Amino acid sequence: MDHLRKLKALCFWLLSRSLILVVAAPWLSAGTRDKAARPGSESARDPSKYVGADTCQGCHPEVYKQFETTPHWKTLLDTRRGKDWQGCEACHGPGTDHVNAGGGKGTMFNTFQLEYDFSKRIGARIGHRYRLRTITQQDTELQDALFYPKRAARGTCAPLPDGSPSPDCTALPEGSYHAVTAESDSAETVINEHSLLVGLWARPVDALRLSSDLEFMSPDKAFTRISPRQLQRYKLRATYKAANWASLGAFFNIYEARNNVADVGHLQHSRSYGFNTTIAPNDRWSLDMGYDYNSVFSHTNICFIFGFGPPPPGFPPCPVLGSPVPLQAISIYNNRGDFAYGDFMVRPIKRLTLNMGYSLNTVSGNTLILNPNSFPGPLRFSYSKPYASAAVDLVKGWTWKTAWGFNNYREQADPFDPTAPRSFRGNLLTLSVRYSF
Repeated sequence: MDHLRKLKALCFWLLSRSLILVVAAPWLSAGTRDKAARPGSESARDPSKYVGADTCQGCHPEVYKQFETTPHWKTLLDTRRGKDWQGCEACHGPGTDHVNAGGGKGTMFNTFQLEYDFSKRIGARIGHRYRLRTITQQDTELQDALFYPKRAARGTCAPLPDGSPSPDCTALPEGSYHAVTAESDSAETVINEHSLLVGLWARPVDALRLSSDLEFMSPDKAFTRISPRQLQRYKLRATYKAANWASLGAFFNIYEARNNVADVGHLQHSRSYGFNTTIAPNDRWSLDMGYDYNSVFSHTNICFIFGFGPPPPGFPPCPVLGSPVPLQAISIYNNRGDFAYGDFMVRPIKRLTLNMGYSLNTVSGNTLILNPNSFPGPLRFSYSKPYASAAVDLVKGWTWKTAWGFNNYREQADPFDPTAPRSFRGNLLTLSVRYSF
């Protein structure tokens, strides 16, 4: 019975919390979130991307008047948090691109997000983002025509019904007519994008911070073959501060998109993982090192024009265009990059500072080459850079510094590239004197 009473009490507590959220939801927006920016929240954004509600008012005075009659105007009074919490841009996002585009429709979006802290150690948020993209295509055909004297008054230069000459033509002395005409045609594509936003932050202990962001986007149509019909983003960040002088950070960022309808079969992803650590127990020595991994992949069924002669084997006609002349092929782009670095600083004596480090960047990949005269390019290469420096404090304000760096760029051999592999090396030695005042 005691367990039954506890279960009923827990159910009642959860129900009351749910009712509070449901009742409060209509008054919650991205501009009226909780009082402090929590670890992992999206508060820390670039302030230069926000223009302020006054700028919005300049072009949308009627909308701004309505805004002032709603509870949202109170967000303008909150100066403790960033600009992304204030005014119109709290819900519609940063307005710099919208202003620079002269009020472009495809540069704004609406976001609704609900956040809740379960405790001081964990919190979550869920929201919805809507974006309306309006893409306008305009084609203009310019014709420069010369009608010779034998039959000059025809076509564009034909006389008007009342017998007067055409205003689009200019009569030349030898009896011919010159006309310059332009015909324009435009088409507009409207795309509605809906995104589900999910976030979670946690702080299991004071030294560890975790945050994650997920986005699932689905538009109602795709503008190009590589435009996604489904899109997902997964982000995770972790920071561990073992002591005041030692910290460790890690992240992964995954982007996946696809437009896998018939005759397109577009798949792509971009995946990044990495970590970094900093150790600086005192001003005598410090160590900084990290590693990043990045993978980019794309797979699309494309149509291309082969040119003259019979098509090569294995390339069937492209069914999208309905003609045997264009051919189809699977376009593949695959690229992997690894980057690692390390930097060590030591001061053996008070006036001497030594610094040494090493960075290495390696890239490997492959892609479809349709043109036999096109070189694959540097899809497989490595770039390394060791360096070292020594700085001596001569007297107060004066420092002598000697620095050395070695740059080594090397490509891997490619059987289709007659000039590969390319290799470049260089040493750089710098001697300098610095005066600080």
